[in-house]
Amino acid sequence: MRKFLAFALCAILVISSMAVSASAEEAENVASGNSYRDEFICALMNEESLWDLNDFTHEMQFIDLNFDGKKEFLVDYDVNSYNKISYIYSFDNGSVREIGNDNSNIFVQTDNLKSYYNSTTDTYKMMGSYKKTNGAIGDIYYYNFELFYNADSQSLKTDVHSRYEKTRGLNGAEETTTYYSADNNVITEEEYNSINSAIVSGFSDIDLKFKKASVIEYRNLSTSDKKEKLEWLYGSDNVEPEPTPEPTPKPIPNTDDDKKDDNNNNDNNTKNTTNNTNNTNNINNTNNTVKSPSTNAKNNYVAALFAVILAGGAAAVLSGSKRREDI
Repeated sequence: MRKFLAFALCAILVISSMAVSASAEEAENVASGNSYRDEFICALMNEESLWDLNDFTHEMQFIDLNFDGKKEFLVDYDVNSYNKISYIYSFDNGSVREIGNDNSNIFVQTDNLKSYYNSTTDTYKMMGSYKKTNGAIGDIYYYNFELFYNADSQSLKTDVHSRYEKTRGLNGAEETTTYYSADNNVITEEEYNSINSAIVSGFSDIDLKFKKASVIEYRNLSTSDKKEKLEWLYGSDNVEPEPTPEPTPKPIPNTDDDKKDDNNNNDNNTKNTTNNTNNTNNINNTNNTVKSPSTNAKNNYVAALFAVILAGGAAAVLSGSKRREDI
């Protein structure tokens, strides 16, 4: 009996130690993630003059450009009536820093950013396109590139892999489109499409679902509302790869006998569909209830406390058993 109680006591103490350790680690991770966000937002509010350029400022958003878990701040600027560019800001050493581009001819446009994921290699790609228009009836230049952001060196690189130019027809002239490779050699449209497909071969498109906010509306908010707006923007993404839908099989035409069977089973199918829908809703409601990090941490601490109480009870029983044997 004494050996069994001693073993039980050791097991309870081990479980208690694991629960406390897991709770502390989870709380530390949550605090670390929120710390970067909160400090970044505070710095943005203190340095608004750096990124809010009055009438030229259009919209703002957060995007994790290199998928390291820390988002960058992007602001759209209207260069003129036909072109818009996005400036990128990082949070480095407690302050906001504008990130330059090593390719002065290419600008980032958030509307044309796309992200891709390769499940085999567990890698991501950030792809972009830069569209430049020379006036209302001028030529259009379209550059396709892969975006590389190095947070350590605070450097941004746009590696162009294809582009095209469309010349608009004037005085009855026909519009023409010319395609180019990365080294500015003229290629066919088929070669152009092949280059664009090859660059994301094996990758699936990710729907980032990043929200934007008007900078003009932001200016008129109170300090607390500005902070709330930036927090909302920072947490408004979904970078999980979208599952590839299964192909829908083509329906097989029903024969006359099949139609009779279908008519006889319509009522049963309707009832089963209703029951399945109710069951699915119940399952979904259960699965969609996600505990917040603070709630999970609290439950872990309660479990740890309960384990300690059990350990104390076991120790007391063991002690009593030993006293009875001594008597």
